[in-house]
Amino acid sequence: MFFKAFLFVFIFFLIACNSSYKTVTKSQMSEFQVKQLEESFKLMERKQFKSAAKLYDSLSLSLKDSSAQILSLYNAGLAYKSAGECQKALFRFRSVLNKSFKRFKEFQARTLLEISFVYECLGEFTLSLSSLKDLERNLQFLPFETKHILYPARLSLAWAKQGKLNLAETYKSLSLNRILEYKKVLKSEDKIKQDISRLFYLMGKSYVKQEHISPKVFIVSFYYHQLYLLQSLFVKDKTWSDQAKKELDKLFHQLIFVLSQIENKKQYKKSIDNSLKIGMSLVTQEKSKEFEDFYNKKSQKIVKLLSQNDKNIKK
Repeated sequence: MFFKAFLFVFIFFLIACNSSYKTVTKSQMSEFQVKQLEESFKLMERKQFKSAAKLYDSLSLSLKDSSAQILSLYNAGLAYKSAGECQKALFRFRSVLNKSFKRFKEFQARTLLEISFVYECLGEFTLSLSSLKDLERNLQFLPFETKHILYPARLSLAWAKQGKLNLAETYKSLSLNRILEYKKVLKSEDKIKQDISRLFYLMGKSYVKQEHISPKVFIVSFYYHQLYLLQSLFVKDKTWSDQAKKELDKLFHQLIFVLSQIENKKQYKKSIDNSLKIGMSLVTQEKSKEFEDFYNKKSQKIVKLLSQNDKNIKK
């Protein structure tokens, strides 16, 4: 559904530029190309990301109209990112930043955000932060919730990965305050649950591949990823809270992997203990046995790993 929604945003954008989707599809796209575009959306919905990416690649090469071409390049980047092929995603997103597409400011802004995600996927955390800094000049072209909530949240993670915890805390607080303001303008309870849970999920999602994990970077940012994902879980939205739970499960799995690679775990024990203590405190406040059981099960595995290291040191 995200990609259909994105298409509607794209249609609106074209209309704002005195064009229309109808004009693009009929005069700038062949019947075969229109069918390819429709098929690529279906493939994305079925999570057949590699196949969708190849179709978008084909479209980006055959299309002549720049507005349709940039859509294909951007969506190819999204498809490759979803398939876990982050290097290919990076190449497609860089193409969107090409000078010939400079007038498409919304795409330029969205692309810089996506580039920060794929750099994180590749373990290039300094470049991820640089992409977020570059985005600052184009923030006005992003939707309110992306500009004021998601962006500072991702900055909090990026600065934490650089060891700049004062800045991480500053942007975390800014994001959490803004999400409270945003919540007030949402009218229906269902809309509040869906939007807030989705935002917290996107705020906390970790994109780094396991082979690119840096123990120090991962452990220092674990607290922030966990904080946002727990908030998404607590909202109890049927779609995004379930996604947050899966992401939390992956996060703990990665923490176990990280600890298994470290001989002297003691150097990280204080940081991890603090994260688990805060996480358990947040879960307890929800007064949900389901949440407590879930968090206890995950955290106890970490505690056990750390205690094994303590025993080895004593010996």
